[in-house]
Amino acid sequence: MYMMMRKVAVTLVMLFFFFSGYGQETAAPQVETQFGALKTQYEKGALSKARYLHLADSLLISFFTGGTYFERSELEGHLSLFKDIAWSEEEFGMQRINYFEHFMNNALMQSKGGEAIYFSEKVSREITGDPHRKSLVELFTKCIFYIKNKNHAKAATFYKEEADLIRAYPESLKAGKVSADEALKAMHLLSIIITPYIELNDTTEVLNTVNTAERLSRELKPLVSDDKEKVVMTQILLNSMRYSSKIFLRDYPGAKAELLATRELLDGEKGLAEYVSVAAEYNLLEWWISYYLETKDNANAAAYLERYAATPPISEDYSSTLNTFRARLKANEGYYREAYDIMVTAGKDKDELYARMMNELDDLLYSHTASEMSQIALQQAETEKKRQTTWIVIISVLAVGALAAAYLRMQREKRKSAEIVARLNQEANLQIAILEEEKRQASRKEQERIGMELHDGLSASMAALLYQVGDVAAEIPEASRKLIEVQRQMEQVYQAVRSKSHYWHDSSGDGDGVYFQQQVEKLTQTLPDARYAKEIEIDSEAVRSLGLNQRVEILRIVQEAVTNILKHARASVVNIFLYKKGGETVLHISDNGKGFDPEKVKARSGLGLKSISERAARLNGRMEISSGKEGSSLEISFAG
Repeated sequence: MYMMMRKVAVTLVMLFFFFSGYGQETAAPQVETQFGALKTQYEKGALSKARYLHLADSLLISFFTGGTYFERSELEGHLSLFKDIAWSEEEFGMQRINYFEHFMNNALMQSKGGEAIYFSEKVSREITGDPHRKSLVELFTKCIFYIKNKNHAKAATFYKEEADLIRAYPESLKAGKVSADEALKAMHLLSIIITPYIELNDTTEVLNTVNTAERLSRELKPLVSDDKEKVVMTQILLNSMRYSSKIFLRDYPGAKAELLATRELLDGEKGLAEYVSVAAEYNLLEWWISYYLETKDNANAAAYLERYAATPPISEDYSSTLNTFRARLKANEGYYREAYDIMVTAGKDKDELYARMMNELDDLLYSHTASEMSQIALQQAETEKKRQTTWIVIISVLAVGALAAAYLRMQREKRKSAEIVARLNQEANLQIAILEEEKRQASRKEQERIGMELHDGLSASMAALLYQVGDVAAEIPEASRKLIEVQRQMEQVYQAVRSKSHYWHDSSGDGDGVYFQQQVEKLTQTLPDARYAKEIEIDSEAVRSLGLNQRVEILRIVQEAVTNILKHARASVVNIFLYKKGGETVLHISDNGKGFDPEKVKARSGLGLKSISERAARLNGRMEISSGKEGSSLEISFAG
């Protein structure tokens, strides 16, 4: 069981790193397109920097897929130009990650766990920018190392430190907190961490791991639906975990169903990238051998084992794995002496591999110790040097302190001046908004007045004239034809005047929402567009129902809220909405800042909440405040 699970972990290693950022364009490099040829093309100007980096990636992937790996010094030579280009421009950050991943992947293929861990830490630093933070790449590599050393308890303990984070990945992915690529790496991590749980006979954690993978797969597949390699890999990883758990639980029909589903998946997806199809077929072949050996189907086990023996090796422990399979088959067939002899050979291969790994760890430990000793000597020299320069430093500090104090005073005064200017600008914007709102209200009332006068005055007079003309036409028959024509024209004029009076009166409030939104936007100009994403939605119906005093109070509330966000929230998104809800008008202001404790803030002066609360009371409204790690929101509801 252990050998089968260990190989699942090892052969899936390649796919984990290939999905970490390599381009999906397949160049299928030929023998003549070696690194030297690529370098020549680049130096002649036939390749851009980005194109060279991509082709070098593809070339190296093809070597790894074919089972080729390199001495570290040799790989450094091949990637020397790659390194120079990757560190030449900021835009090649992903290629810098790839550079260290190439070395890490190459080391893993040779079972050089210490070297792989060293480069995984380099990858983490490139990804996170923090030497103390672990990336999934580093977590994966260290778990692989412990699993290959049969230290399953250590692997499980190491994974447990991040287990809650991984189990939350389905929800994090759904909420957009992690990327699809990170989620796929988490699937790879789950596919190997099931191994130590199986070896430790921890049924609960085996099932928990499969459950997490199934939930993550459901969230991940829709996000990578346009990338068939990632879709296939997600399903293969899930199938591998289901298969392993069913073998562990001795559910052999269920295990076979997972193998058939994987076979059908690979047969149905043509044109997959070579590194995906090769590694997937390699895994599936091993799973079939393990399944037939577990179920004592020796004929099929022998047939698949023959195919496996003809497959190019993609890891250094291929020989010991092949001999272990052969020994198990011989034991199934009852040839125990032959099985024993083959197993001895496999054990020797494993012992040699294990000895190389231990030697590598010894070398790393020696290097680390030597480095620590050198560091101690250096610290002693530095201590003596510090003692000699103490007085010079003290004098320098005093001089610098005086200059720093003066500089800080100047900076304080400068900040105060900037804050005063900002407050004046914001107050000016508020006053302008209020004056323009008053002007708008006056214009609106004038338009309503003119409409009413047209309706009540001119329209009424026209109606009276129409009746009089009708009466005259009836009394003087010889003038009736001309009077009827005059009456028809007067009727048209009457309808036009009446229509215009209704239009002016009814449309006097049109545009209030757009106009009021412009006033609100002026108040948010203190939030720079480069730092804040602002969404402002003002419902015209809500604005039309507001009086001038209510509009002014709302503008002042917005001003106070914007000031609080600028000074305290450390936000990047600000939303301001005004809308109707039932018979009430609702003002909603929110941000994605650091949040605060509303009760503590209410207990002391500050943040302008007291001012906002007073203005909400003037509106006869209710004020609701909520705040947490994901931001804060203020909502004021009032009748109107």
